[in-house]
Amino acid sequence: MGLFYNFSKEGPGIDKDAPKKKGVFLYFEILFRKFWKLCQVNFLYTICSIPMIFLYYILVTPSVVSFVQSLGNGEALMNADEMAMYSTMLTLFVTISAVTFMGSGPASAAMAFVMRCFAREEHTWLFSDFFKKFKENFKQGMIVAVVDLIVVFVGSFAIRFYYNYFLQNGQMVWFFLMCFLIVCMFVFISMHYYIYQLMVTFENKTKDLFKNAIILALSTAPVNILFTLLFGVISFIVFTVFTPIMSLILTTVLLIGLLRFPFEFYAQSVIRKKILNNMDNPSDDESEKNDEQMIGVDN
Repeated sequence: MGLFYNFSKEGPGIDKDAPKKKGVFLYFEILFRKFWKLCQVNFLYTICSIPMIFLYYILVTPSVVSFVQSLGNGEALMNADEMAMYSTMLTLFVTISAVTFMGSGPASAAMAFVMRCFAREEHTWLFSDFFKKFKENFKQGMIVAVVDLIVVFVGSFAIRFYYNYFLQNGQMVWFFLMCFLIVCMFVFISMHYYIYQLMVTFENKTKDLFKNAIILALSTAPVNILFTLLFGVISFIVFTVFTPIMSLILTTVLLIGLLRFPFEFYAQSVIRKKILNNMDNPSDDESEKNDEQMIGVDN
């Protein structure tokens, strides 16, 4: 055998008749194979999302600061410096989580398309296709982004308002109103696991885009809850264990892509099973009726 190997001799290769992996096994195979490309998509997405990151940071800062102050001042658990540090970490956590889970307009559409290609194992020119889909979905993506900013602003203000009233008078009605708004915000966030996949897969009006997204979000609620909790905890750990600078570096090179790919992988699978397969092979009149408002043009 010696020290050298004869590379001219063909190896066994890959059996073309081997069964194709599915589900979680396929996901991890693609994840490891496309890891470097996911990092590249992550970098492109983060750079293109800087304006949205800045706006989200401004919007969520008052709510986070108010929350930290209410915790720190109540029992004098934290001094001013500690409250400032925790406020910064939590604000970054909420900001990046918003950009990860809710998206960033046309940049999210571009990332959704590229990751859909990864999940379908279709060829894609990463940079050119990313910016092509960024331009194609710019108008609709910006509309979604503006709606997101309005909802985050109003929602965070209302939650903070009810939370402060609950602290002041202890009436449970304010607590229940706060919890109700949090549930509504969760449903709104869950819609974004499908909005951008729908955007790059079908030609729909924006109102239909939101309607179809909420239908899919509610029909897959248990998985959405699991994903949100799991990846929310991972994001929280990153922003509380590492320094703010290190957390931002990890966000730029890896974190968003690593957390977003499971959503995109699952979303394209749901859309294929619930919509595309029914369009190609409608089983009965009921399935056609249920999906008639979700039909568009596959891009």
